[in-house]
Amino acid sequence: MKGNGGHSSVTGIPRDMEKNNLLVLKGWKLIRGQPNEMLTIETIQLITSMIN
Repeated sequence: MKGNGGHSSVTGIPRDMEKNNLLVLKGWKLIRGQPNEMLTIETIQLITSMIN
């Protein structure tokens, strides 16, 4: 991991995993990706297929 703060720190990574697991338990769906991938046709198609 690059850097040593926030989401890439020794405490940040497990905290993010815990948050991800909690939202899945609550029925949320999580899509992870790079910022430049978020507004692509592929991501929009993925979201659409997850909703349907």
